[in-house]
Formats: sequence, C-alpha cells, structure tokens
Amino acid sequence: MQEWLPVTFVLFRINLNNPIEVSGTGLNLKNPVQRGVEIRHLMACTPESLVDIPGLNISICPGCQRIGFAYNNILLGFDKHDFKNFVTSFTDIDFDRKAVLFPGGEKQLIVNSAHHDIQFNFRKEEFETICEHANQALTLLNAKEILSY
Repeated sequence: MQEWLPVTFVLFRINLNNPIEVSGTGLNLKNPVQRGVEIRHLMACTPESLVDIPGLNISICPGCQRIGFAYNNILLGFDKHDFKNFVTSFTDIDFDRKAVLFPGGEKQLIVNSAHHDIQFNFRKEEFETICEHANQALTLLNAKEILSY
C-alpha cells in the first residue's frame, strides 16, 4: 500500500509496507507509534502561498511556521530564520563571477547543499527568477510579521 504524505509542504511517496527513515525529519517509519502519530502531525500543515508561479512555489504554514520552497524538482524546507538567511545568501551571489561553463557552452551556477554530495545548478534565467521571487516572498513574510503585531 502506498500513500502520499505531506512533509514540510512536500508530498513524499512512502511505501508503508517497506518502513524507512525519512532523512532529515527525525521520522522513523519502522516505529509504529511514529508511523501513526507523527504522520498525522505532519499532515496537519496547511500552507499559504507567498509566491506561486509556474515551476516555483514558496509557502508558509501558519501553524508550524515552516516555509516550503519548491522549484521544479527541488524541494526545500526552512524555518523563518533559515529562509531569511537563504534568501539573503542566495541573492548576494554574483552569478557572472561564480558561474562555471558547462558542456554545451552554457554558464551555470553550482550551489552546494547541506549534503556534501548534492549540489544544485542554475542557468542565469533560473537564478534571476529565484532571486526575484524569493525576495518577493521575503517581503511578504516580513509584512505578515509586522501586521501580526
């Protein structure tokens, strides 16, 4: 039996007949208590979109305050502080200085992830789109925080 489970705004396909540990979540599906309790907890998130354009969605869950960042097939989750740091760091990158020439003659930016064997690469147009809309999401997030006081 396979079910779709939302985990920090992202649907993961998990085969419950083959229990696994979902990396980075602390969720161990071998433990039947976690399988029932934590999965129900994870399913409680109902994110609100800050940015929603084709190929890019940045959302926040009003309950847990986690931010989901989905760009094509890249899926990331942040707390507010880490999202702000990510946007600031990402948008400060000088694409023209840091990009490398890929086979085919196109320059692409390589961005390291938290895992040493995983990197993401972006063409200039992709990088600019992410920068523009991540800044927009950050502005909306800051406005929501100001309005909630």
